[in-house]
Amino acid sequence: MGFWYNSHYWKFKIKEVWINALARFPYKAIDQMRDGIGLHHPGKEAYEKLTQVLDLIWEATDSQRALLKMERDLAVLPGKMKDIFRAQMLIRNAIKLLVS
Repeated sequence: MGFWYNSHYWKFKIKEVWINALARFPYKAIDQMRDGIGLHHPGKEAYEKLTQVLDLIWEATDSQRALLKMERDLAVLPGKMKDIFRAQMLIRNAIKLLVS
């Protein structure tokens, strides 16, 4: 009976340890973020740098905007312009996420 009892006891203990670990890890991850460990909000400095990059890209002209709209339907846009426009959109989305 001793071996059988001990093996079931340890199986139960291992399950209990796993359940406790799984129940605690979300709180630990959130606490780490609040303490500035790992993934955390970059702060106002990141917002300022991203807006500076947007200033360097400038805005699309009316002709460029028309070409961008046409490209959605015809896929004729030059690669570089498309890449710059996409980068501009992604930077704007990043700024929205940081501000919200």
